[in-house]
Formats: sequence, structure tokens, C-alpha cells
Amino acid sequence: VTTVYRKPMERVLFSPIRDANPFFHLIEALWMLAGRRDVATLEHYVHRMSEFSDNGVTFHGAYGHRWRSRWHSDQLEMAISLLKLQPQSRRAVIQIWDCEVDLYSHEKVKDIPCNLIITPWIHNQLLDLTVFCRSNDAIWGAAGANAVQFSILQEYLATKIGVGVGLLYQVSNNFHAYSEIFEELKVLRPPPVTRHYDEYTDKRVIPTKLIDDPVRFDQELEHFFKWHDARLGATKEDEQKVDMQYVHSWRNSIFSRVAIPMVKAYMVFRRCKDDPNRFEDIDRLLDDSLRRFDWLHAAQDWMDRRNPRKTEGGE
Repeated sequence: VTTVYRKPMERVLFSPIRDANPFFHLIEALWMLAGRRDVATLEHYVHRMSEFSDNGVTFHGAYGHRWRSRWHSDQLEMAISLLKLQPQSRRAVIQIWDCEVDLYSHEKVKDIPCNLIITPWIHNQLLDLTVFCRSNDAIWGAAGANAVQFSILQEYLATKIGVGVGLLYQVSNNFHAYSEIFEELKVLRPPPVTRHYDEYTDKRVIPTKLIDDPVRFDQELEHFFKWHDARLGATKEDEQKVDMQYVHSWRNSIFSRVAIPMVKAYMVFRRCKDDPNRFEDIDRLLDDSLRRFDWLHAAQDWMDRRNPRKTEGGE
């Protein structure tokens, strides 16, 4: 089964029925670009993530780690260099599957990669990306996390190469849905309102640009996660000290205007559960007066669904 994403930058999920966690989706995609494999970062946003780790510390099949360092080389930089030098090349291949540790370890390892190989290629000055997948969960994989992960990778590669973003293809050998999730979603009905949930078609939001400054982006991505790690390890009382320690003149607005406010808002949500005013602080952090940034819009909607003052029966 081949899934074609014709507008891959329209990647954020808004449906209240799906109730996808935009904080997790964005941070996971950046975590992958950074080449990380630690459990702690993702577990902060989705507690169950630790269940997919064998040792509770790292993930066996972390995509970003395999892209950037598993084979002692940075495959993303290699692909970028090749396609800059030879734009018509069909030899750019980014490997995820490692036969030596994945093929015969299914009984011992929890986290075996579902996606195997990525082939970026340039067509009409646009970077298309094809992802080959051995086994794909249609609901939470293809139409969930994968749509975010690989479109952000695609935009990263395209911007670094200096071309536009084209089509995203995902070729799935086995395309399935788990019966319990499928049956649960079948019985749900949209809320009785006229608003529909393709916010991009409505022109309510625009896709958030990933990179403003390609030269500085990787450095700022590393700095962002140093701040993020320090924030996770800090007490609530020390959060401002951490912010001052890692103050930075950001050249890429995805960090300063989107990711950092979202991280701070989620920490308030997690750490201030007994504070009746926590949602006021969250609203302030996620404030986007025009609500045009897709990620901030989805983050605010997600929080609103958890705010008793804004849900049915609330104040």
C-alpha cells in the first residue's frame, strides 16, 4: 500500500476525536533530527514510551540515532552532500534497518524499526521522499506520528539542499489497524458543531516553517535539547535559573516562537496539577494572537480539551 502525502508540510493533527498530542509529535520529530535515542525526553510527553525500551534508558530502534550515528556516519549529511553535488542522483539512501541486530532479535527486543529505508530524490527542483515500511499501523503510524516525523525530515533535507518540498510517499508492505483501536474509533462521532477539522483548508492556520537559518539550525537544535534536558532535570523553583543559563538569540523561530513555549506549557500542565490557575499560565505561554501557527493552535486546542472551564460542564 502506498500512501501519498501531497502537502506534507500540513502535518499537524487537529481532530478532537483523534486527540493527538501535538507536544509529543513535535518534540519527537526534533528529537529524531537531533539523532537522539534516550527514553527520558519522550517519556515526559507520553508516559507509556518507556514500555518500548528494553532497559528503560534508550530505544533500540530510534530512527534519528540510526540516521545520524549508528554506523559511525551521519547519513543525513551524506545525503545532503550527494544531492547538492548531483541533484539527479538516485543513490541517496538513508538506512534504518540493521540486519545484524534486527532480523533475528524479534524475541528479545521490544523496539524493532517498522520503517526500513528512506530515499530522497529531486524532481523539478522539489525534494520527494519515499519511505519503505515493513509493517504500518494505519491509525497511529501512517496517519499519525509518521506523517510528522518524515515530513519534518523531508523539509530539513530540502532546506539544507536548497530546494522545495515535494511529495512524501510511504510504501507499506503490511498496512493494518489494530482491531481494538479501530472499533473504538468507529463508534465515535464528531461533536455537534459546524466546524470541521481540516484547519489548513479553512486557512485558519499555516504550516510552521522548520528552518529560517540552515547554517545555524543544527547548532540551535543541539542547544535546544541541552536546555530541554536541563529543564526536565530541574525543580519547579529552578526553572527560571535554567532559562537564564541557556538564554540564546535564536535565528530559527521554530524554537523561540513554537517549541520552547510548548515545552514550558507542557511542564506547567504536568508539574502544576494542583494549581487551579495553571491553565491561565498555559494560555499565556501558548498565546498566538492570530492563532496562525499550526503547532500552537493544536497545542491550545489540546489543552482546552483538558481545561474544565472550557469543556462541557465546566465553569
